[in-house]
Amino acid sequence: MKRSTLQRGRIIGTPGGSLNETATWAKNQHVVKAGHDAEVKTGEKLNQWALCEGGPTVLHDLHIPGSNANIDHVVVSGTKVLMIDSKAWKPATYWTIFGHTYRGSQRFEPADAAPTAFLNEQLARMCPSNARIMRPVIAVWSSNGKRQANVMWLRHKGATVANSNTFMTVIKRRVGMRPADPNIVAALSTWVAQPAHTRQ
Repeated sequence: MKRSTLQRGRIIGTPGGSLNETATWAKNQHVVKAGHDAEVKTGEKLNQWALCEGGPTVLHDLHIPGSNANIDHVVVSGTKVLMIDSKAWKPATYWTIFGHTYRGSQRFEPADAAPTAFLNEQLARMCPSNARIMRPVIAVWSSNGKRQANVMWLRHKGATVANSNTFMTVIKRRVGMRPADPNIVAALSTWVAQPAHTRQ
């Protein structure tokens, strides 16, 4: 039998590398830790996929040129480029009506305020012209390690929202599994937070 010659994908950068005690947006250190843990857990799942034969390339913690913002994760499969934003939210039912999102019966503004559309526009500018920028995915993890958030009825105008049990399925269906376009990877690697770790 002929052995497969497909190479494994690459892993560039460190999940959660820029999320630390200096995060000014966070209410407290518990929020910072939960956010960091969510990025790390998303990164672990993406990395496992990248290391499959013929897998995509995964980049973590990309800085936006001229901004303090960053992109948590990017998958490059062929010429398809998909951004993933990791979130740590309380386990509850999230739902959206008339553009407003609620957690249970309480208004939940962070879901609507997430700058996903802006980040995706910046990502497109960071890529060569042959890149196909896909609709982003928001991966939601439980902030307390208990049951998963129910995001079935959450509608985000700039992204598809999925919990930690389903986001990988959404990503794989959206971009497929192909070796990454090297020119796209080279362009994006420039913006990975330093020091960056590369695995393949």
